[in-house]
Amino acid sequence: MRSKLITALLSCLILLTLPVHAADKEFDSFWLEFKQALQKNDQQKIVSLTKTPFYYQDKNLDKTHLLPQLSKIFTPKVRKCLIKQRPVGDSKEGYSGFCGEIIYIFSKVNGHYLFTDLGVND
Repeated sequence: MRSKLITALLSCLILLTLPVHAADKEFDSFWLEFKQALQKNDQQKIVSLTKTPFYYQDKNLDKTHLLPQLSKIFTPKVRKCLIKQRPVGDSKEGYSGFCGEIIYIFSKVNGHYLFTDLGVND
């Protein structure tokens, strides 16, 4: 009887964790691609992995206007910082990476993860 109860509990735990693991794998795939773009400083790729319009310095930037701003958003110091970490997940908000005073936010948009926002790390 005890072994059946343990088996049932383990089965329930496995079922409860399946959606979380699927979402993590999807983010992991995105994060690998994003990190590679950061490592290579491939700004075109970073733009392609960013939700636009992107709000930056009181403006909504389309892909064309975002491209020249990437060197300010992803300085060499920030790229190095983000490459070394795995953003922290929140099931509602997506994932956040922290570098200095800035939070880099990655969220699901139309079923795919993208870099979506910057925030203040208070």
